[in-house]
Amino acid sequence: MAAASTGEKRERARRAGADDVIGYDGLKEAARAWAVDVAVDPVGGELSEQALRGLREGGRLLVVGFASGGIAKLPANQVLLRNRAVVGVDWGAWSMGHAVKNRAMLEGLLAMPGIVPAAPEVRPLAEAGRAMDDLLERRVTGKIVLVPSS
Repeated sequence: MAAASTGEKRERARRAGADDVIGYDGLKEAARAWAVDVAVDPVGGELSEQALRGLREGGRLLVVGFASGGIAKLPANQVLLRNRAVVGVDWGAWSMGHAVKNRAMLEGLLAMPGIVPAAPEVRPLAEAGRAMDDLLERRVTGKIVLVPSS
């Protein structure tokens, strides 16, 4: 299941294999209807609380980042009363200190059926400023790779 801010991002999630896709409106209700066990949250801000409230009892919220710019303030009663967990996932820092484990984890993940990483968008280095603006304005899905002109 996936939630995304724009129709283009939702369509990309669908093409990547999401069984169902929604916008951010009604996130909590959709998560409850789906009986979400684990929510991966790279967005942060107000959406983190909606994701937390939508988890089933015993569910886990994985805090991956703050793409919205806002750091969530989560209500502890939602964790306690429904036996939920909030887990910080700083994969970048962990992978640098655990290269062998990271490689094994990635190999296992990529061997799973349906897991196909999105190819990065390739842009010329001369467009670095525009690429950064697109990232900051959240017009990008996935990653951008800048390459020098030949």
